[in-house]
Amino acid sequence: MMKNPVACHSIRSKSVPFSLQATFGTGAIFLDDIKYTPCLDSNQLEPISLDSYILMSGTVTIFYGAVVTPVCPRTWKALPRCLIVVGRYGNINFMREHVEDHKLDEVLREHGYADHYVKRLQDGEFIIPGFVDTHTHAPQYPNLGKGGQYTLLQWLENVIFPKEAEFANTKFAKEVYHEVVRRSLAFGVR
Repeated sequence: MMKNPVACHSIRSKSVPFSLQATFGTGAIFLDDIKYTPCLDSNQLEPISLDSYILMSGTVTIFYGAVVTPVCPRTWKALPRCLIVVGRYGNINFMREHVEDHKLDEVLREHGYADHYVKRLQDGEFIIPGFVDTHTHAPQYPNLGKGGQYTLLQWLENVIFPKEAEFANTKFAKEVYHEVVRRSLAFGVR
């Protein structure tokens, strides 16, 4: 059993997320484009979306479908028929590669998961492992992605300090903190 918590992500879109554009430009390899070979050379992918119920449900969640997993920083492996059992605390309890659809129930029974719901990924969806950085500065949330043209001191003076002054308004502060909590939970932070 792996000890590290995991966030599972599914990608449904062919659009390239902003976080990947610096690495890939405006084109990237997505599931439709993958020829399932043991290892495909690529830069390490970053997670872009999260099904929040995965880690917040408090129950075992089972996934069956395509998984893309890093092997090392520049190589990843595509697993088209992978079975993953995520425990109630977000740990991977069990994972098996290359499970044929007709063998799925048998494998689940062998490992004591016969009566659990299985989330079957649709064509074009896949799971990638990811880690969530839970360190956050809530008052800086409204400034995400702003002020990149400034030096650190200019950024503080022109972006951060003026926005932080707005937190004197309790209504504004509550709205921002509500959004910070909502977004953190959506990424699996609990």
